[in-house]
Amino acid sequence: MYPKEINQIYMSSPSDAINLNFFDVNDLKCKPSYEYIIPILIVLRALGAPIPQAQYNFAYLQEDEVKDGVHCGDKYKLVLYKQKIQFGNRYFEVQEIFGIEKSKAPQPDAVSSFLSGRECVICLTEERDTAILPCRHMCLCNVCANVVRMQNTKCPICRQDVRGLLQINIDNKRDAVPEGRSSM
Repeated sequence: MYPKEINQIYMSSPSDAINLNFFDVNDLKCKPSYEYIIPILIVLRALGAPIPQAQYNFAYLQEDEVKDGVHCGDKYKLVLYKQKIQFGNRYFEVQEIFGIEKSKAPQPDAVSSFLSGRECVICLTEERDTAILPCRHMCLCNVCANVVRMQNTKCPICRQDVRGLLQINIDNKRDAVPEGRSSM
């Protein structure tokens, strides 16, 4: 159990790990057609919250090692394929925003920022902070996004109609590990 705060880092002990040796691996597999896949659901709940809050992580264990074309069954990798967030009685599917990874990395100066590809694709000067919906391309600064909204145009990346805009403020300090904690 962890106190309420942002950027929690979960540390597990070896006793918390999934030990597949306790089970017949054939009993864990979802369908015969998915011969080398074991489904996993990881649920994180906010305790003591006034309304129900949870994160559901849908994943599967996939056999990772193949020797001479034969699956060995002794090494698995976890593959996350869907996340849902519960807030009260509403559920939201977490989806990737294309281009946000370039906006996360802190840059020491304006030249580095320009060379990194973090600039708006329209004005080429301001840092991008706005995603276009429904295509989820994060490619505009706030000023250019307002122009796009007023003109009801298409996404400059994929030419899909713009139905909405989502401004995202990224705190570049959030990826730092707090003192006294390690990330595994």
